[in-house]
Amino acid sequence: MVLILETVARTLERLGHTTADAKNGVDLVVDGEKLRLLFHETKDKSEHHPTAGELAEKATWDANRLISPTLYNSDRKHWRSWDHFPSGRISLTLVSPSWTSWSTDRILGRWHDRKAAALEQQLNEVVVAMYAGVALLKHNRAKLEERQRLHQEEMERRERERARQDRIAKREAFVRQKAKEHAELVELRSFSRHLDGETAGPDMRNAAAIAAVTRDMIDRLENCLSGLALDEEIKRLKLYADGDLAQENCPSGSYLDVAIAIDHSAIATSKSPSTCPRWPRWPDGLNGFLVDQEAGPSGRDPLRDQSARIPH
Repeated sequence: MVLILETVARTLERLGHTTADAKNGVDLVVDGEKLRLLFHETKDKSEHHPTAGELAEKATWDANRLISPTLYNSDRKHWRSWDHFPSGRISLTLVSPSWTSWSTDRILGRWHDRKAAALEQQLNEVVVAMYAGVALLKHNRAKLEERQRLHQEEMERRERERARQDRIAKREAFVRQKAKEHAELVELRSFSRHLDGETAGPDMRNAAAIAAVTRDMIDRLENCLSGLALDEEIKRLKLYADGDLAQENCPSGSYLDVAIAIDHSAIATSKSPSTCPRWPRWPDGLNGFLVDQEAGPSGRDPLRDQSARIPH
């Protein structure tokens, strides 16, 4: 076996290849791929003849079966069929140590002593098989790397889609929340006008104080619902990522892409393929959210006026 290995190694060295030390021997390096030759002795077999002990065991079993047939079955095998023994013939297997032992790509060829030719006479076939095996290994490795690359890309695509869907859900929740705040703002404005009319007389200090509290609440809500505040909050909550605005045909940096339109208790959104969502600027300089419900530029509530809804 040592002579066979040395012969193959020298042949490969003359062809420009090398060897490398391995844990349990030496690897042959062909075109950058490590190959290994494994030797073992084949075995012959002959029919097994039962021993006295095996015959006695069978007799005991048969006797017990007569007493308890359900516990001692009749088809039990009491001795093996074949005896295996060394044949004196050598078998050589060409494998790739870089592949796992259970991989079918690991074994690249197998040769053994035959009547027509001893193993030593088949070394040319072994060398040729090495070149074919190297080509096969590179091909299989390329296929495996491609599958891994496609799998990784698919995992990344799924993760991006999951994150995108999460952002969509967060944006819709954001719209609903701001719609509720706007509805509260409308109610507070109406209540504030009512208080202004009811607290005009003397001795209305307590009611006047409540009117001031109401105005303060209105101011805070107006600030929170201003276009600038909304845009900053959208950025802080990271409701958009790179590419989201481009997919919606909007210029970079335009975060305020949703119009909150309250029609009774419903929230309506609309899309326009040719325009990017913008909050309208009314003559009073306030955002569309902040225009008085009964004093919009059209003479109607801008949030109920279809022409004042912001496209999405």
